[in-house]
Amino acid sequence: MPKINQKNEIQDVYKMLCSFLDKYQWHYEKEEENGIVRYGVNGEDLPMTFIIEVDKEKELLRLVSPFPFIIEENKRVEGAIITSYANYKIANGCFQYNYSQGNILFTMTSCFQGSFISEPFLYYFIIYSLNVVEHYNDKFMMVSKGLLSVEDFVKNE
Repeated sequence: MPKINQKNEIQDVYKMLCSFLDKYQWHYEKEEENGIVRYGVNGEDLPMTFIIEVDKEKELLRLVSPFPFIIEENKRVEGAIITSYANYKIANGCFQYNYSQGNILFTMTSCFQGSFISEPFLYYFIIYSLNVVEHYNDKFMMVSKGLLSVEDFVKNE
C-alpha cells in the first residue's frame, strides 16, 4: 500500500479531531500551526483541562491533562504511592507525578503511523481520558489535603 503524504495525513487527523469536538459541541481553542487543541470540562468536583497534540514527527496523538492542584509538601510520599497505584489500575494512559513540585498530569498517546484514525477511536481516546481524570482527580486532592488515607484510597479502588 503506498504511503499517504505525511503532511496531508497529519492535517486530516487534526481536522478529524476538530470535527469530532465540533460534532459534540465542545468548545476548544485551536493552535492549528502546532496541531494542538485545548479544552476544559467541568467535572463533578474539579474543573479539568485537556490538551491534545497531533505530533507531526512521531505521527501520534498526545493528550495531557494537568491537575489543577499540587500535592501538599507533607503528602508527597503519599502522592507517589497513589499515582503508582492508580497507574497499576488503569488500562491506558498514565499519571505522571513530579515528586519535587507535587504536580500531576494524566497523559495518553496513540500512534497512527501507517493506520487511520476513526471517529470511534477518537470517542474512546477522549471519553476514556475524561473518565479517568474525573475518577481520580478529587481522590488525589483528598489524599493531599489529608481527607483520605492511602489505605482508604487503595481499599476503594
